[in-house]
Amino acid sequence: MTVRLSGEFSFGNDGTQASSEIKEAISNWEEILVPEMPRIMFSESGVHLMPIEIEDIYDTDKEIRVKTEPGSTVNIYDEEGNKIDIYPIEDDGVFKFELEEPLNAGDVLKFDAVHDHHESPEVEKVVIGNRLEFVTPPEGMIFETTEIKDEETIIERKNDWNLAVNNTKPNNHWKVEAEVKEPLTNINNDNDTLENAMIYKDGANEKYLEDGSVEIARKNATDPPGQIEINWQENEGILIKINPIMAKPDTEYSTTIEWTLTDGP
Repeated sequence: MTVRLSGEFSFGNDGTQASSEIKEAISNWEEILVPEMPRIMFSESGVHLMPIEIEDIYDTDKEIRVKTEPGSTVNIYDEEGNKIDIYPIEDDGVFKFELEEPLNAGDVLKFDAVHDHHESPEVEKVVIGNRLEFVTPPEGMIFETTEIKDEETIIERKNDWNLAVNNTKPNNHWKVEAEVKEPLTNINNDNDTLENAMIYKDGANEKYLEDGSVEIARKNATDPPGQIEINWQENEGILIKINPIMAKPDTEYSTTIEWTLTDGP
């Protein structure tokens, strides 16, 4: 609470004396301002009671930390002013509020504290975005069944596949890379492999996933935070490119794609 007023007062061992202007504004002034009271600070703009500090709050945090007078009651409110029922653990004036679930970037919280009839100013904090994550782990890619013939063929994906990234960090670069460390392998015979069959196709450009990490998506710092879906046309993205005569008929081949989500340019 911040009180701004004008008037005269004095205090000493015999107690506190205040002018009528002050008493009209704060009827219990003489009870609040006692000579030994250590929590009051004076400034040109008014009187501030009980300092309160709130550490920055991120949407990845598991707790909120508030510092104020030991033994205080610390309250947290949502943006509409509704009190949030959450209770802290105190350690010498540091109050730790454990969160059951992380908060959302952009959430607004308000804080105040009360101790021995003295109050802090209300402090507002906005939750800062700090997340960069796959929304769901990439699911398996299934490719079309292909007729065996002696010519190089591109085999398209069969399932409606996509990948989503959630980025709440402001002014943040990120990229997604894919890599295949083992060739397509006969699920019943590890010695039967199809080398360099997995490719990433972007327009006329093709890259082999077995040659190392291939960038498949990128966002720059100028792009707004949020959820981004990564998907491609049927004849683009991750595909299989082989001469089918190299594969055995009526046989399934599989491999593992390693996905890497990197924070930074």
